[in-house]
Order: sequence, then structure tokens, then C-alpha cells
Amino acid sequence: MVENYNSFAGERMPPRLLLLDAPDVDSDVEVNWHRTRVIRQAAARLFTRLRSGYAKKRADWLAHWLEEELLGDLLTDLRHGAEVPECEAFGEVEETAHGLASLVGYASA
Repeated sequence: MVENYNSFAGERMPPRLLLLDAPDVDSDVEVNWHRTRVIRQAAARLFTRLRSGYAKKRADWLAHWLEEELLGDLLTDLRHGAEVPECEAFGEVEETAHGLASLVGYASA
């Protein structure tokens, strides 16, 4: 018997809803028991994959949110600060400081 599954509870079926028509579990036809078991196993695997994919997306979202909301520009500022010793101006200031230290007789450790 073919039924129309285009409606769900009197409305259009949501586009991302998966509806499986499985044989009756309590059927007395043994082949239905096997079919039902296979469908149940496939559904369990699908659910596990969807759940793990959702968990990864949620963790990525949370990491991004924490970075934006709690840390703000801190990571950018730290990155810029870490690059300071490599810039040309810092090198010039460092050379000048060493030159002044040697003029006044200050020995750096």
C-alpha cells in the first residue's frame, strides 16, 4: 500500500526530515524482523554520524564565539607584539640602546 508522505501532521513535511517506512517490528513474518533490524542499525549509524558532525560544528562555533567575545582583540595584539622584535624599527632601537649602554659603561647580562 502506497501512502502519501508529502504532508506531515496536516502540513508540508519539513525539507530536512527523513521518514522511513519500516516493516512492523511486532509482525509475525520473520523476514520483517531482519528488515527492521537492518533499518534500525542503519538509522543508528546515521544518527551517530549526524550527532558527531553536529558536535564538531558546535565546538567550532563555541571556540569562535569565545575568541570573539571573551578575548576580543587580545590574540591580534599578542600576535603583533610577538612580531615586534623582528621589525626593522625595533632593531634600530635595540642597536641604539646597546650603543648608549656601552657609552655609559652598562654591561647587559
